Amino acid sequence: MLSRSEKANYQYPAPKLIQLRDVWVVKVSIPAHMRHLFGNGSGTTRDRRKSTKTKDYRLAKSREHELAQVIYDEFDEKLQKYSQREDEFTDKFAVEAINGLALSFKHRDIPELIPTTDYVSLESFKNCCDIYSELVFNTIDNAKMQGIINLMASNTRLEDIIIESRAVFGGANNKEQVVLSGRYKTEIVHTFWQDLLISAAREQGLKEPVITKFKGPTLPFSVFEDKIFPDIPLLKNLANEISKQPPKSISRPARVIPQEALTISSVMQGYLGSM
Repeated sequence: MLSRSEKANYQYPAPKLIQLRDVWVVKVSIPAHMRHLFGNGSGTTRDRRKSTKTKDYRLAKSREHELAQVIYDEFDEKLQKYSQREDEFTDKFAVEAINGLALSFKHRDIPELIPTTDYVSLESFKNCCDIYSELVFNTIDNAKMQGIINLMASNTRLEDIIIESRAVFGGANNKEQVVLSGRYKTEIVHTFWQDLLISAAREQGLKEPVITKFKGPTLPFSVFEDKIFPDIPLLKNLANEISKQPPKSISRPARVIPQEALTISSVMQGYLGSM
């Protein structure tokens, strides 16, 4: 049976033996989707190397597998840390969007957004936030709002986007609430609420909530200078001009599987992954 490490690493490129100054070195290409995790983050570092510390090919060949596994373990560690960092970024974005919207409406007694907080309090707070965001967007024409989203996703000039945005949001009473409601109505916040309520229900021995599909605009997001922004051409170009490095795409898929959605295959997959 494959070890846990081998199961995680089987898709990595095969190692190669190369000679550097007469010494044999194990070389493994870094998969393209991981290259930004190495070097200066620009994606130009293309491989990892480990010296066999010998000029004898047969001896080097006998050490190839062991040294390749060291590189594969490094890949695993990099991916795990990056995943944890993404989780922290997206959760922070969700909490700030939720609490920011509530505070803009002077909501009192904001509960801590953790699974041990009373489930009824969390559910009630979510319902209030849902109403706050609807109150803001009910004053805005949906077709015009979609037009703004389409403009942002295009290569339209910043000046034109600002002019169109003023025309759409000009009648809104509170521009800050428009921004906060826009952040609230993202898939990142939706899946955060979903995971939190399921986890809280399980923690407190309650029936899990019915999960609804996300119905908002599917606008992608990126991380730039530790901040999450809409992944649109305008901001991408600006980021490239400032740092010469493209922003990194980021998302927050649901992490907690609802009990009703559990299948034999999903349970077995989780079981095998923990062996």
